[in-house]
Amino acid sequence: MSPSIFSSVGTMRRTHPAPADLETIMNQAATFGGGNGRNFSVALVAGVASRCPHGAPRVLLCRPLRGCEPFPTSFWLSCPHLLRVAARIEGRNGVSGMEDFLSRREADWRRYNLLHAVLRMSMIPLERRKFMRLHRRRIYESLRLRGVGGVSCSPGPIFVKCVHLQVASYLGMGCHPASEWIERNIEEWSCEAGVCMTERSRGLENPGRLRARDGIFALQSAFLRERRRSCQ
Repeated sequence: MSPSIFSSVGTMRRTHPAPADLETIMNQAATFGGGNGRNFSVALVAGVASRCPHGAPRVLLCRPLRGCEPFPTSFWLSCPHLLRVAARIEGRNGVSGMEDFLSRREADWRRYNLLHAVLRMSMIPLERRKFMRLHRRRIYESLRLRGVGGVSCSPGPIFVKCVHLQVASYLGMGCHPASEWIERNIEEWSCEAGVCMTERSRGLENPGRLRARDGIFALQSAFLRERRRSCQ
């Protein structure tokens, strides 16, 4: 990982989710399967990375550490509609289909995973990173060398954990080496009525603008240029 890239993205501007967002997120997890039994906790939520057309959170940015252990999922898919869509795609051998697609874009896939590692490390304060490098080396290396969902950034066979992770990363990062494949396989990106939203969420003004106002990270220009290049 390039030190120059790492230092250039070390500062992120974030806001915590609004109380109405947390209500919707908990409603998604408890009622509609947004947690989906995947070891989810709202304490991990750092912010909302992407919203559906109704204004509800659909992808969450998660903290890189749960207590003292790495949490490998940077972008968590919470939208019940997209969770069902991703499950149907997986039921049609979608994971192997995406792996086959990415096998022809191996360099882009490796670069994308490294960018996830950079993003994850940039969310940890510098002093804590220094402490982990000296005294918690295993955790430090795990955070530094693992990409989407904790897959290895090292050269080797293409491995995709699940479609849910890739859809969340695509929406959260704004790009993906398999974006063409994802777009081809997802026809409907939202439900018709925003059924997972709570009454307080529905009462918010201009929900379609919330993503711009609440954008939980504004990465520095060097990282944005790197991210765009990874998807070309």
